Amino acid sequence: MTLTPTPTLAKATYQINEVKNKDGDILSSVKVYVDDKYIHHYVPETLEFCDGCYCDSDKEVECGFGDHTIRLEKNGYQDWNEVKTINAGDSYIVNPIMIFSLASTPTPTTTPTASAITFSSPTIAISPSWPIPSFVLQVRSTSSVSPRPEVLGKQSSGQKKTLPPLLFWSGGIFYIAFPIYRLKKQWYNNFNEKDFVLD
Repeated sequence: MTLTPTPTLAKATYQINEVKNKDGDILSSVKVYVDDKYIHHYVPETLEFCDGCYCDSDKEVECGFGDHTIRLEKNGYQDWNEVKTINAGDSYIVNPIMIFSLASTPTPTTTPTASAITFSSPTIAISPSWPIPSFVLQVRSTSSVSPRPEVLGKQSSGQKKTLPPLLFWSGGIFYIAFPIYRLKKQWYNNFNEKDFVLD
Protein backbone atom coordinates (compact mmCIF):
# COMPACT_ATOMS: atom_id res chain seq x y z
CA MET A 1 0.00 0.00 0.00
CA THR A 2 1.57 3.23 -1.14
CA LEU A 3 0.70 6.61 0.37
CA THR A 4 0.17 9.50 -2.02
CA PRO A 5 1.61 12.73 -0.65
CA THR A 6 -0.92 15.50 -0.17
CA PRO A 7 -0.08 18.44 -2.38
CA THR A 8 1.00 21.49 -0.43
CA LEU A 9 -0.93 24.65 -1.18
CA ALA A 10 1.09 27.18 -3.16
CA LYS A 11 1.71 30.35 -1.21
CA ALA A 12 3.17 33.74 -1.92
CA THR A 13 5.22 35.80 0.49
CA TYR A 14 5.68 39.52 0.90
CA GLN A 15 8.60 40.31 3.21
CA ILE A 16 8.90 43.80 4.70
CA ASN A 17 12.34 44.54 6.16
CA GLU A 18 13.25 47.32 8.61
CA VAL A 19 12.02 50.73 7.56
CA LYS A 20 14.59 53.53 7.36
CA ASN A 21 14.48 57.25 6.75
CA LYS A 22 16.47 59.03 4.04
CA ASP A 23 19.46 59.32 6.41
CA GLY A 24 19.55 55.54 6.87
CA ASP A 25 18.20 55.56 10.43
CA ILE A 26 15.94 52.63 11.34
CA LEU A 27 12.41 53.70 12.28
CA SER A 28 10.42 51.94 14.96
CA SER A 29 6.68 51.50 15.56
CA VAL A 30 5.80 51.41 11.87
CA LYS A 31 2.29 50.00 11.43
CA VAL A 32 1.35 47.61 8.60
CA TYR A 33 -1.94 47.97 6.67
CA VAL A 34 -3.28 45.60 4.01
CA ASP A 35 -6.04 47.02 1.81
CA ASP A 36 -6.44 49.93 4.28
CA LYS A 37 -7.01 47.53 7.20
CA TYR A 38 -4.65 47.55 10.16
CA ILE A 39 -3.38 44.01 10.83
CA HIS A 40 -2.05 44.89 14.33
CA HIS A 41 1.56 44.16 13.36
CA TYR A 42 4.72 46.25 13.08
CA VAL A 43 7.67 45.89 10.69
CA PRO A 44 9.65 43.82 10.07
CA GLU A 45 6.84 41.52 8.91
CA THR A 46 6.39 38.72 6.36
CA LEU A 47 2.92 38.42 4.87
CA GLU A 48 1.72 35.12 3.43
CA PHE A 49 -0.87 35.02 0.65
CA CYS A 50 -2.89 31.96 -0.38
CA ASP A 51 -6.45 30.82 -0.92
CA GLY A 52 -8.14 31.14 2.46
CA CYS A 53 -5.18 32.93 4.12
CA TYR A 54 -5.54 35.86 6.51
CA CYS A 55 -2.92 38.52 7.26
CA ASP A 56 -4.03 39.11 10.87
CA SER A 57 -4.45 36.88 13.89
CA ASP A 58 -8.16 37.69 14.23
CA LYS A 59 -8.82 36.50 10.65
CA GLU A 60 -10.48 39.72 9.60
CA VAL A 61 -8.08 40.78 6.82
CA GLU A 62 -8.14 38.33 3.90
CA CYS A 63 -4.86 37.71 2.10
CA GLY A 64 -5.84 35.69 -0.97
CA PHE A 65 -4.27 35.90 -4.40
CA GLY A 66 -4.93 38.98 -6.45
CA ASP A 67 -4.35 42.74 -6.13
CA HIS A 68 -3.48 44.09 -2.72
CA THR A 69 -2.32 47.43 -1.34
CA ILE A 70 0.35 47.29 1.35
CA ARG A 71 0.71 50.51 3.31
CA LEU A 72 3.06 51.52 6.13
CA GLU A 73 2.23 54.28 8.58
CA LYS A 74 4.25 56.15 11.20
CA ASN A 75 3.52 59.40 13.01
CA GLY A 76 5.55 62.27 11.63
CA TYR A 77 6.26 60.58 8.28
CA GLN A 78 4.53 60.30 4.94
CA ASP A 79 2.79 56.97 4.37
CA TRP A 80 4.59 54.39 2.25
CA ASN A 81 2.42 52.17 0.04
CA GLU A 82 2.71 49.74 -2.83
CA VAL A 83 0.11 47.98 -4.96
CA LYS A 84 1.01 44.40 -5.92
CA THR A 85 -0.69 41.58 -7.81
CA ILE A 86 0.05 38.50 -5.73
CA ASN A 87 0.14 35.13 -7.55
CA ALA A 88 0.84 31.66 -6.24
CA GLY A 89 4.55 31.07 -5.68
CA ASP A 90 5.52 34.76 -5.79
CA SER A 91 8.07 36.07 -3.32
CA TYR A 92 8.70 39.75 -2.68
CA ILE A 93 11.23 41.54 -0.45
CA VAL A 94 10.94 45.29 0.15
CA ASN A 95 13.13 47.77 2.01
CA PRO A 96 10.88 50.82 2.50
CA ILE A 97 12.24 54.32 3.04
CA MET A 98 9.86 56.82 4.68
CA ILE A 99 10.14 60.58 4.23
CA PHE A 100 9.77 62.98 7.09
CA SER A 101 6.56 64.95 6.81
CA LEU A 102 6.64 68.69 7.40
CA ALA A 103 2.89 68.60 7.93
CA SER A 104 3.40 66.48 11.05
CA THR A 105 4.77 69.44 13.01
CA PRO A 106 1.80 71.73 13.44
CA THR A 107 2.65 75.26 12.46
CA PRO A 108 0.59 78.05 13.90
CA THR A 109 -1.86 79.14 11.27
CA THR A 110 -3.80 82.32 11.49
CA THR A 111 -7.43 81.66 10.81
CA PRO A 112 -9.36 84.70 9.69
CA THR A 113 -11.85 85.71 12.25
CA ALA A 114 -14.64 88.15 11.81
CA SER A 115 -13.52 91.28 13.53
CA ALA A 116 -16.08 92.86 15.75
CA ILE A 117 -17.25 96.14 14.26
CA THR A 118 -18.20 98.65 16.87
CA PHE A 119 -20.39 101.59 16.02
CA SER A 120 -19.99 104.63 18.19
CA SER A 121 -23.15 106.65 18.30
CA PRO A 122 -22.56 110.40 18.13
CA THR A 123 -23.31 112.34 21.24
CA ILE A 124 -25.94 114.98 20.52
CA ALA A 125 -26.28 117.78 23.02
CA ILE A 126 -29.90 118.95 23.03
CA SER A 127 -30.51 122.31 24.59
CA PRO A 128 -34.21 122.70 25.49
CA SER A 129 -36.01 125.81 24.39
CA TRP A 130 -37.92 126.09 27.65
CA PRO A 131 -36.33 127.31 30.88
CA ILE A 132 -35.17 124.63 33.24
CA PRO A 133 -36.40 125.30 36.78
CA SER A 134 -33.77 125.36 39.38
CA PHE A 135 -34.61 124.02 42.79
CA VAL A 136 -32.89 125.12 45.95
CA LEU A 137 -33.12 122.79 48.86
CA GLN A 138 -32.78 124.33 52.26
CA VAL A 139 -31.65 122.16 55.08
CA ARG A 140 -33.19 123.07 58.39
CA SER A 141 -31.15 122.79 61.48
CA THR A 142 -32.01 119.80 63.59
CA SER A 143 -31.98 121.95 66.69
CA SER A 144 -35.17 123.82 65.68
CA VAL A 145 -37.11 120.66 64.99
CA SER A 146 -39.56 119.70 67.69
CA PRO A 147 -38.67 116.39 69.33
CA ARG A 148 -42.33 115.33 69.25
CA PRO A 149 -44.00 114.53 65.93
CA GLU A 150 -46.71 116.96 64.91
CA VAL A 151 -50.12 115.94 63.65
CA LEU A 152 -50.96 117.14 60.15
CA GLY A 153 -53.11 120.28 60.28
CA LYS A 154 -52.39 120.93 63.95
CA GLN A 155 -50.08 123.75 64.88
CA SER A 156 -47.71 123.51 67.74
CA SER A 157 -48.28 125.72 70.75
CA GLY A 158 -45.13 127.67 70.10
CA GLN A 159 -46.33 128.95 66.73
CA LYS A 160 -48.53 132.07 66.48
CA LYS A 161 -52.01 131.62 65.10
CA THR A 162 -52.38 134.06 62.24
CA LEU A 163 -55.20 134.42 59.77
CA PRO A 164 -54.83 135.67 56.28
CA PRO A 165 -55.60 139.40 55.93
CA LEU A 166 -58.43 138.82 53.48
CA LEU A 167 -60.27 136.52 55.84
CA PHE A 168 -59.77 138.93 58.71
CA TRP A 169 -61.17 141.96 56.86
CA SER A 170 -64.07 140.06 55.30
CA GLY A 171 -65.10 138.82 58.75
CA GLY A 172 -64.94 142.34 60.15
CA ILE A 173 -67.05 143.75 57.36
CA PHE A 174 -69.63 141.00 57.88
CA TYR A 175 -69.95 141.71 61.58
CA ILE A 176 -70.36 145.44 60.91
CA ALA A 177 -72.67 145.26 57.91
CA PHE A 178 -75.00 142.52 59.13
CA PRO A 179 -76.39 144.49 62.21
CA ILE A 180 -76.89 147.57 60.03
CA TYR A 181 -78.81 145.47 57.53
CA ARG A 182 -81.01 144.04 60.30
CA LEU A 183 -81.73 147.49 61.72
CA LYS A 184 -82.56 148.89 58.32
CA LYS A 185 -84.92 146.03 57.59
CA GLN A 186 -86.65 146.41 60.99
CA TRP A 187 -87.07 150.16 60.51
CA TYR A 188 -88.51 149.61 57.05
CA ASN A 189 -91.05 147.11 58.38
CA ASN A 190 -92.05 149.41 61.21
CA PHE A 191 -92.43 152.27 58.79
CA ASN A 192 -94.83 150.36 56.57
CA GLU A 193 -96.97 149.23 59.49
CA LYS A 194 -97.77 152.83 60.66
CA ASP A 195 -100.70 154.73 59.18
CA PHE A 196 -99.96 158.30 58.25
CA VAL A 197 -102.94 160.73 58.54
CA LEU A 198 -102.70 163.78 56.44
CA ASP A 199 -104.55 166.86 57.81
